[in-house]
Amino acid sequence: MDIEAPDTCAEIGSILAGMYRELRCSICLSTLNEATTTFCGHTFCKNCIEKQVIDNNCCSACEEQLNTSQLHSAEPLRGIVYQFMQMKEEFERINGVQLSAMEISNLPQQRPIDAQTAIPIDTHADEEDQPLYRILQLTQDPIAHIDIPGAHLEKKISSKITHVVVNAGMPRHYKPKLDAGLKISVEQGYMSPEQRFEIYGDETYGRTGAPSKARLRRESNKSNNLFKKLKVGLIDDVNNEYRKYLTIGRAEIGDFPDLIVCNLNANIEELKKKHSGKVLISCKWIESSICLFELDVKDKYIL
Repeated sequence: MDIEAPDTCAEIGSILAGMYRELRCSICLSTLNEATTTFCGHTFCKNCIEKQVIDNNCCSACEEQLNTSQLHSAEPLRGIVYQFMQMKEEFERINGVQLSAMEISNLPQQRPIDAQTAIPIDTHADEEDQPLYRILQLTQDPIAHIDIPGAHLEKKISSKITHVVVNAGMPRHYKPKLDAGLKISVEQGYMSPEQRFEIYGDETYGRTGAPSKARLRRESNKSNNLFKKLKVGLIDDVNNEYRKYLTIGRAEIGDFPDLIVCNLNANIEELKKKHSGKVLISCKWIESSICLFELDVKDKYIL
């Protein structure tokens, strides 16, 4: 393809102009500089969104409450921006035109990019079209497709998940109602009443009722942000497992007096010396709080 031919120039220029529009920061209206994604899924320049959060404690796009610990580097998107800028400069040099002056025409509707995978995300223009049920399957043989109005299968955990499906082979003391609920819903073509299939909880340790409490709060349009206003630090969270839990629950993670110890095989006495003046808390506190769907008594988990 001859990129200097007039027709080709207009065609490629239109595509690049569309990309240029999608790779702009909505705050400064310039190409994303150190692309950074918020907890709620919007992407901005690093400096732009940090200033917005510090000044206003919210996302510029949707006004969702945010703190700086809920901002994450969008590394794949940063690579895309770098490659795009090289294409843009080469196109402008060869054709002697400014990309900003090119007309955007006949382009498919642009979709936002997942900052973790760099894969376009399916979205809907109207709020009414948003799925009522966002289902995450943690099963051995997940269902690949469902045809249930208002339901969507999710591939990773997030604050938008409404249903988590688990295998029937859980320990009996959890009293699960099995993963049959989703299968029955698929057969019926609509979501069965979830009360029939809720996991009751862990009777052995008295951690019961969490799914029911979460469902009732969701039905009453109340926040399900379990760790909101919690301020903690993390030690040895090598896989970012507990950071993920805390971030989804809207905790603020940073240099705070309470430190969650994620590796309980570590030398606790050495950690106490290293972090003198801090309160070391077992990661089991986070796990128990999730099981209870309320903050467990912290004093029981101080190391």
